Amino acid sequence: SSAASDVYKRQIVILGKGAHTPNCNPEAITSQLNESLERMNTDYVDIYIMHRDNDEYNVDEFVDVLNQEKDKGRIKVFGGSNWTLDRFKKANECFENSISIKPNFAEAFNNMALSLKEERKFEKAIISLEKAIALKNNYAEAYYNLGNVYNLLGELEKSIDMFTRAIDIKSDYFDAYNNLGAALLDIGEHQEAKSNLKKAIELQPDYAEAYNNLGNVYKEMEEYNMAISKYKKAIKLNPEYHEAYN
Repeated sequence: SSAASDVYKRQIVILGKGAHTPNCNPEAITSQLNESLERMNTDYVDIYIMHRDNDEYNVDEFVDVLNQEKDKGRIKVFGGSNWTLDRFKKANECFENSISIKPNFAEAFNNMALSLKEERKFEKAIISLEKAIALKNNYAEAYYNLGNVYNLLGELEKSIDMFTRAIDIKSDYFDAYNNLGAALLDIGEHQEAKSNLKKAIELQPDYAEAYNNLGNVYKEMEEYNMAISKYKKAIKLNPEYHEAYN
């Protein structure tokens, strides 16, 4: 039923990819997204990734199309892979222009922060995310992204606080439970880490990274048989998950 489908979709993150060679151009994005949505039997994706870049087109041509799809509700957030640092910088300029036109656009601040994080401009990313949260105080994703930035800076207590806030807003946010568990492990809070990682797995049973992190918790607790079983589960779910082999 559609109700059952809606419940199921709330328990997963739907990722779509487009801009594949040789159809890596702004005009193709909408048609590729249409095809993806039809194949997945959904009316939106949580994350949309441009698989390739094409420097024959200006960055703003891609960003404009993606923003239009986001405004329609068919994309929640978007990004790119296989992009050069210079192209990410140009994308940031596009987000800044969007913000200057629409200064209360919380999602633009969030998206700009993600690009700034890729450039390792962490302090600027924090400022952008704080602006997003100021505009939209129940913005779970912005809190989650802020937690990730603080984690990269080694500010674990702040990171933990941000992940916790994201979960308070969105109780089924399994990525936040996973990253919270990993951060708690880093400060030696083994039981709390284990509890949060188990919750991440409960919400997303095929979550290889959470199993790997749970294995790390058991290893730190010197429960080696349990650790090995969790690493094996991570590898079974994702044979290319190299961290679990270590």
